[in-house]
Amino acid sequence: MQIDKSASMTSTSSGTMGRVTWAVDGIGYSVVGERPAAELHPIANEVRRQADAALVS
Repeated sequence: MQIDKSASMTSTSSGTMGRVTWAVDGIGYSVVGERPAAELHPIANEVRRQADAALVS
């Protein structure tokens, strides 16, 4: 991804698979599982929180 590429969290589902994806400063993240995207969103929020904290450190 381009170094300055950022994208808001997007949730999608296909069949039994849910996905939450986003990008920050060119790094793309995805949380994927056999759950509805709404159930994965809190996990994705925690991943984003921890990744943001690691980038600041």
